[in-house]
Amino acid sequence: MMETDKIYCLDCLEGLKQLPDKSIDLIMTDPPYLIKSTRAGGHSRLTRSIQPVNNILKENSLDTGMDPDVLPELVRVMKRINCYIWCNKAQIPDYLDYFVGELGCSFDILIWWKTNPPPTCNNKYLSDKEYCLYFRKGGYCQPTSYGTAKTVFHQPINVLISRHIRTLRLSL
Repeated sequence: MMETDKIYCLDCLEGLKQLPDKSIDLIMTDPPYLIKSTRAGGHSRLTRSIQPVNNILKENSLDTGMDPDVLPELVRVMKRINCYIWCNKAQIPDYLDYFVGELGCSFDILIWWKTNPPPTCNNKYLSDKEYCLYFRKGGYCQPTSYGTAKTVFHQPINVLISRHIRTLRLSL
């Protein structure tokens, strides 16, 4: 049995299998995003600066999304379905099919609207938002104020990431 208040460095699915049934109140997870193309298109300086990041994601298998075997384990360990899952738009249909279609959950979609997204708009819309899907069953959402009841949050991306992108751009 796993100890509480301890950090474990192990595969998520293996760790979940060690948890007892109905032992978790809330899950908040940011699994790998499903990245349809790991090859940046075009030949601009910006594209050349982004491609190394795409290569690292692919080399570390961080471009294929969440292992679908994880979802039933998440459900098994929750006392009642109550989870937030960060994802990109390519993953939304699969999560909705599972949690809403198969399990009959209620859901909300929260959005992080990035006020300073990387300018990667070559043949696609800006990557100026990320999604957080909230699934629940037998419970209810409990915002405590008008501010916490919002579903769209306007925040810049991590300053360190912004600096790294600028550094890559300047080094080319």
